[in-house]
Amino acid sequence: MELNGYRIKNPEPGFYPVSWCREFGKGKVFYTSLGHREDIIDTDPCLKDRKNPVEVSKAYQSHVLGGILWALGLEPQTARTVQ
Repeated sequence: MELNGYRIKNPEPGFYPVSWCREFGKGKVFYTSLGHREDIIDTDPCLKDRKNPVEVSKAYQSHVLGGILWALGLEPQTARTVQ
């Protein structure tokens, strides 16, 4: 596991964010580490080697679109800490 460029030899068990957003100065930052395979991004049900149902792809697209809309200021929510 790496965190901020530093290798952690024995990471503590726990929950680590795969997506986050924050307000930074006058801007906004949205990050996600999800969606690295074509079957996560593409909703084509006939996609070769699909490992996930199309519903996962649709949920991923909704996740990314929500982050983009928030970063553009088109969604009224503010970044908040979730515990």
